[in-house]
Amino acid sequence: MAESGIIVCGKRYDIGHRVVTFEDEGGYSAYIPHRTDDISQIYAYDPAPGLSQRATRYRKRRLMGKRTSLARLRQVVRQIVIHLDGCLSAKMCYHVLHDQRGLSIHFMVDNDGTIYQCLDLLDCAYHAGGVNEVSVGIELQNRGDAARHPGAYPEGRGTVTCRVHGHQFLCYDFTSAQVEAMVHLCRTMSRILGIPLASPHDTGGRPVWTTIPNVRAFQGFIGHYHVIETKWDPGPWDFPRMLSAIGSRVTFPLSAPQSAVRPRPVAQIAERYFENSERDVQLHFPVGPLGQSRLWHGGVHLKAVVDTPVRAVLRGAIVAARMAPPCAVGSCNFVLLRHQLSLGRVVTVFSLYYHLALPETGGELQIPWLARVTAGPGKVALDRGETALLNVPVEAGEPISLVGEGGPPEAREEQIHFEIFAPTEVGAAVDPGYWEVIDGGESSRFCTDRRVLALIDRPYGGRAPDGLLSRRELRNFFTLSPARARLHRLVVRHRSEWTPGDWPEQLDRAPDFARLPPATRRRMISSQINPTLWWTKEVAAHAGLPEGGGVYSYHPIGFLVWFEKLAQRLATSRSADIGSADRWEGKLAPSYLTVDRESAKEMTGEEDFHSGEQNRDLTLEDLANGYPD
Repeated sequence: MAESGIIVCGKRYDIGHRVVTFEDEGGYSAYIPHRTDDISQIYAYDPAPGLSQRATRYRKRRLMGKRTSLARLRQVVRQIVIHLDGCLSAKMCYHVLHDQRGLSIHFMVDNDGTIYQCLDLLDCAYHAGGVNEVSVGIELQNRGDAARHPGAYPEGRGTVTCRVHGHQFLCYDFTSAQVEAMVHLCRTMSRILGIPLASPHDTGGRPVWTTIPNVRAFQGFIGHYHVIETKWDPGPWDFPRMLSAIGSRVTFPLSAPQSAVRPRPVAQIAERYFENSERDVQLHFPVGPLGQSRLWHGGVHLKAVVDTPVRAVLRGAIVAARMAPPCAVGSCNFVLLRHQLSLGRVVTVFSLYYHLALPETGGELQIPWLARVTAGPGKVALDRGETALLNVPVEAGEPISLVGEGGPPEAREEQIHFEIFAPTEVGAAVDPGYWEVIDGGESSRFCTDRRVLALIDRPYGGRAPDGLLSRRELRNFFTLSPARARLHRLVVRHRSEWTPGDWPEQLDRAPDFARLPPATRRRMISSQINPTLWWTKEVAAHAGLPEGGGVYSYHPIGFLVWFEKLAQRLATSRSADIGSADRWEGKLAPSYLTVDRESAKEMTGEEDFHSGEQNRDLTLEDLANGYPD
């Protein structure tokens, strides 16, 4: 019976969708060393170039050497190539590839959404010459050119137009079942293999519909037409729409993932989080209470019971973390995630979760990623209570830690600090005008912006504003003023509070701190500031952060509301380059532009021709020297 798992390095990974693998009854296997329509014949009857005397329809990945680990596979495979096969069914596709051409593919996605896996991803398929070594291949079952093959589907099939290599095609559309299956399959492969949710686009963010330079180095999802100029498949496959659908899942940091059956609107859930982060807390966005001069504070504080699971709000990778005993201001433990989001173009943002509880021995089952860090420098650093540099993929909603406590001993509270920031202002690139941007500069750690001060600086008794923000003013603003909703769409450029460096000089320039004795200021830095800092040169270089700490901080709850709306809009609308059938101009594309059923040229290359049995004992160094990457 088929399961909902794909096979990678001999292990099954659940994708939440029906998969029939080469190990399952009714599956299709590229490991069969003969034709399946005539088992007495070893070789394909119309072989692809270079495969005329080869019985095996696949090869080992040369750059893997003798290693078979997932860690090594993640280093070798950097892209997923999507094809349109020109066939009516997976059965037909397999016959063309295996029996006729001697070729192979990792996956076929049939019209009803059934996914067939023909090869373990550890092995190399023959599907796109030049990138076979570094890619996974997927064939989508689709007859293709509807102008040349009218009536291919007696039950009817919608048609759409697209323009590849400058030529327009009238093409049969993909089924909704295929689209759904691809989201499940590609979401899981992206996570397992560490492949970013990216596809080729121009400087304006529009999809590229022709070959791209240095295609072998590209990391992400590509079509066959990105590889070679004689192929037009996968035709009207909508890369931005798929990538948006994969990455659009949103979970709030203290909430369990929503049911797919009756999900609550994200905006409705967000209201509880706005309330949590604005009422009866000591710190707010975008200013915190370190003195009345008000430190820029990039996130919000959320109250919750200690040991409540803290979840990743978006899919991404844990790039840094610390798990150690409490410090002078409660828990100084944190998890930093990097997210590469597909919003018409790929943008990078980070989410930070601070004041996390130290998991007890035996409690790691609540935090799956800790169990996945089993060796290496990251494991050593975690065990020592030091900041660990990591690259651990996690899905939205996955538990990443537990709620701890924060604050000085006399005012310690059960809470987490949660923030979202980016090295560049991503909102302007994908949704101009949504975010109000305040530039606090990259030098001062304290807020002097008049727009922020004017909202909150309302002294008691009608006195004139004094440029300082008292606790009373903060409490009144976040409790009583409707203007606080304006902050939900605010992004602030500032220097992160987590960076070391000029703290003595900054405090000396702040009016309320300058009045304190030098010894008191030094003691404050030593006990309340230094233990919390983690943004070192090493962390910045590893994670892709600016070394100086200059970032754009978004209201984190407001960001989740915005992201969900924008991503869902992109995931449910077609790219502008894919048109309806009435946009068909009536001119057939040149016949040299083919899909995989029509021609096997360029599906293999020199790298594949020299990978027969006689080369299996070459060393990794030999292979790498012959085919550098």
